[in-house]
Amino acid sequence: MLPPDPALSTGYGQRKQERGRGQYFGQPYRDLVALTDAALARDDLDATRIGLAGWSYGGYGGCLANRALTDRFKAMVSHDGM
Repeated sequence: MLPPDPALSTGYGQRKQERGRGQYFGQPYRDLVALTDAALARDDLDATRIGLAGWSYGGYGGCLANRALTDRFKAMVSHDGM
């Protein structure tokens, strides 16, 4: 499991928020892809069997990513996404 905190994540200070402000799935999506690519560089992970989960904005963004931006995630769990 890789628990990323992309741009717009709360709890990491103002700079983290500002890094993604107004890019409601620009920079946060790029962060997610970069983190996923870095994890999949490991030999013991299977790129054909990855999923995505998120809640609140993460649920919304995950659904958007999985539906409109990529097909690399084979499953999606959205909790309280729009």
